Amino acid sequence: MYKSEFASREIMQASKESLKYGFLLLPNYSMLGFSSAIETLHMANWVTGKEALLFLHY
Repeated sequence: MYKSEFASREIMQASKESLKYGFLLLPNYSMLGFSSAIETLHMANWVTGKEALLFLHY
């Protein structure tokens, strides 16, 4: 049986380069969406055990 959660972990661990995401923060923008996205990236890094996903904010 195919286990997608394990397959995605193996794919991320096999990747040599980090993926970079940029966020443009605007005045009066709700931080809820930004914090949700950042938490998702942190959890993905925790699952893979390395800095597979990086983020920048502008």
